[in-house]
Amino acid sequence: MKGYVLTFDGERAWEVFAVCENLGFWPVGATWWFAWNELEIGLPAPLADPTPFFEDRWDVARVFSATAELRLERWGRRRALRVLLEDAARARLPAALVSSAAEESFAAEKGLRLLAGARLRLPGGPARGRVEFPRPLEYGVADDPDQPLAVAVYLYRDGEGSLRLVRYAELVRVPKDRRDADPWRARPFAHADSEREPGGE
Repeated sequence: MKGYVLTFDGERAWEVFAVCENLGFWPVGATWWFAWNELEIGLPAPLADPTPFFEDRWDVARVFSATAELRLERWGRRRALRVLLEDAARARLPAALVSSAAEESFAAEKGLRLLAGARLRLPGGPARGRVEFPRPLEYGVADDPDQPLAVAVYLYRDGEGSLRLVRYAELVRVPKDRRDADPWRARPFAHADSEREPGGE
């Protein structure tokens, strides 16, 4: 399986988002988004209204589903848009759109990344959270704080096997007894094989 990264000028973000939407890449109830800048973090949450994704205040903003991921990132004084997707989804894109992008390809394999938070006893009752900032971490999915929550991902590797990118696909709950099982490949965000480039994973 191959993973592809198509890079566009950030000014084309709405256009590319709309093309993907018309192809059914962003199904209702199965598409998430998150974003951050130096002062604010928006945790992964269901994409109800895409407008906040495009706001200029974000240094990094991402929309993702099982089909593709859209990344809007600040690169110095400009913004760039990257589309990450695998073989079947790329084949559905219009040829004119693909040819207008800078394209890279990688070997792709499935994996998991554990989301932050563990069971905390908070004033409103047990919830997923972190001791460093004792408030609930709400990811917008039906959640059990006793069960690990993860993001199913695709790991993009170069010709030498080095991890280059991690494409987010969907939020999943990982049974406790399978958290360390190799097929799940569940790793925390700070694991040594995380990306080492601007924007992190």
